[in-house]
Amino acid sequence: MAQAQTQAETTPLDYSPSFSLKANNDSLATIVYRSRATSSLSYEALETLSKTAQLRNHAESITGVMLYDESCFFQWLEGPPENLSRVMESIRRDQRHEDVEILSERPITARMFGGWDMKLATRSTQGGIWAHDVIFPKLETVRELRRHPDLAPTLLVTLAPKQRPAVDHFDPTRMVSDLLHAAVIPEIFARHIAPPVAAPQIINDAAVLRLAELLLASDADAAVSMIHEAYTSQDSLLGLFKSLLEPAARRLGDFSVEQICSDYDVTIGLCHLQTAIRLLGSEMMSPLCAGTATPAVLVVPAPGELHSIGAALNSEAMWQQGWAPHSEFPANDRELQQILKDGWFDVLDLSLSTSLEREHWLPRMATTIDLARRASQNPDLIVIADGRSFFQSDEAAALVGADAGNNSATDITRDILNVMPKK
Repeated sequence: MAQAQTQAETTPLDYSPSFSLKANNDSLATIVYRSRATSSLSYEALETLSKTAQLRNHAESITGVMLYDESCFFQWLEGPPENLSRVMESIRRDQRHEDVEILSERPITARMFGGWDMKLATRSTQGGIWAHDVIFPKLETVRELRRHPDLAPTLLVTLAPKQRPAVDHFDPTRMVSDLLHAAVIPEIFARHIAPPVAAPQIINDAAVLRLAELLLASDADAAVSMIHEAYTSQDSLLGLFKSLLEPAARRLGDFSVEQICSDYDVTIGLCHLQTAIRLLGSEMMSPLCAGTATPAVLVVPAPGELHSIGAALNSEAMWQQGWAPHSEFPANDRELQQILKDGWFDVLDLSLSTSLEREHWLPRMATTIDLARRASQNPDLIVIADGRSFFQSDEAAALVGADAGNNSATDITRDILNVMPKK
């Protein structure tokens, strides 16, 4: 650690890696450092920092992850050594942080974060249109970094996307085994095993009302404590979606209809609820490994819909059941069309407000779905519609041209599998 500190102090701008590698396009190295922000960063500042780093790293063929915690940065960078040197020079000149300390630098044979120009990991964000592109590290990981910052190289690796180990030589037995586990068995499961059936959930009206009141009063700490207590008694945050969280969101909508509060108050309450769910989910629930044969699902709030909690709950439910949904927040139909043009998706999960009935939005949503189908690379795109309008009416999904409506995030994977074609 002392050696790293000395290096950081004596080479403020002219950084040169201490390792020696062949100068060719295949050479790779990694640098892990920590630093201290000169001031606490807002969500908007973190977004700007993250996007700037992504653009710079993409130009330099650098990948990695940056963890921000209470004004401290921990960053893993990997790529060609010469490019790393240029990026480190830029990082040292950045006046948004100071006390840059190199924790690790070494040659590597393969990237750990390939495909991530610079993914931000933090527990400091609370929503926003860019939150879908942020990793929320486990609380134990953050605490361990605070206690033992020198372990950052090891701890940051745990954030890396799971990768299949490379095979150095052709092994027929291994190939057949991989094929069975990666494709055949999941496909048999998808075709012949009935979609999961959620256990019935008992709704405690008093608890729902209490949670809604806490959210309306902006008492986020009390709301988190209440959800935590309910989780402890049920031992499943996913199980709380239908029994407590979604009913509380609808109760907020009822408050608005009853003129107890405004639609703006409902939106603020939902933001608090979404923050509470994210915090508890990142602390208590470890997503299952994504299944290789699960559908490619795009999860989005309907363009123009401010209430994104339905999309957030559905994404969380899919992750917990081994799926790997892709979340986006398009501002308009054109942006949604572009997303569907750029990538292949089996399913579009489109949500309206979980709290408020949006009957007057249904024609607008029908247009969105029609345009989405026209733009999609997949001519057989399946569309699932979510929101209170679809909870209230079984016919609403057909009215907007969706293949099915979803009543609860708890049932989202089952509802998708029910309408997918059986091959």
